[in-house]
Amino acid sequence: MHDIAREVLPIVEMLGPMLRAFHGSVDELKRKDDDRRSVVTRLDQNVERYLNRRLTELDRSIKFVGEEFGGNRDAERFWLCDPIDGTTQYIEGVDGCTTMVALIEEGEVVFSTIYDFPNYAMYYAEKGKGAFCNKYPIRVNRSTILATREWEELAAEVASDKKEFKVGFESDLTKNPSHAQKRDSLAALASVFKTGNAGHELTRVARGSLSGRICLDPFGRDYDFAAGAFLVKEAGGVVANIGSKNYDYRNLNFIAANPALYLQLTEGPSALFPVS
Repeated sequence: MHDIAREVLPIVEMLGPMLRAFHGSVDELKRKDDDRRSVVTRLDQNVERYLNRRLTELDRSIKFVGEEFGGNRDAERFWLCDPIDGTTQYIEGVDGCTTMVALIEEGEVVFSTIYDFPNYAMYYAEKGKGAFCNKYPIRVNRSTILATREWEELAAEVASDKKEFKVGFESDLTKNPSHAQKRDSLAALASVFKTGNAGHELTRVARGSLSGRICLDPFGRDYDFAAGAFLVKEAGGVVANIGSKNYDYRNLNFIAANPALYLQLTEGPSALFPVS
């Protein structure tokens, strides 16, 4: 295990017993707005306070930015944290909730971890050193044929047709209703679904049980996507902002996919997201 992972992962893993104990038995504290996805619990706040304190103890020169209490995004180095991604599902006691932490240095993600605490699965990646789950290397699927056993867990959320690609798609259509046309066009190429949980879906892309995830004006902020997109990249996937060959985690319009799907989406006369 690499040095940064050796220091950070035990801190995140310490949250496991508490998060599992209250999974499905915690009350809503407030909502940030009228959207049901903006729900906050006391556990969201307590987890963020804990991570802020413990990660700051590791290196006080690294600042901290969290979903619940904010922080200084202009710092040269900072931790970017989503204490519970999928709080609605967490309250309901269903799968798909994660805790996510990314380390940002000079505007770039250099380390991330996603803790799928209901399933005791700790994902992590460090720049140039690959992606792992519970110390075992993981890779995106490099073909169009997926191992279907894990995929069948999501069968209730996926169209019944058998297409070669399985793709998560997230777009807040209240921002741009025209994105529904992109989603419908994508359905001709792939089985498309949406759980709304970026951490959960991006870990599946990284370990090869999903072909990719497309974010097009999604609901959320940088802390919802930075850790997972980086994990996919280090697992051998292609991560790029829509219309570009490059990726900036602050731009929430992006594709994170295995190479085969990325080519289908971005190249040729029928490309849904051509690169300019």
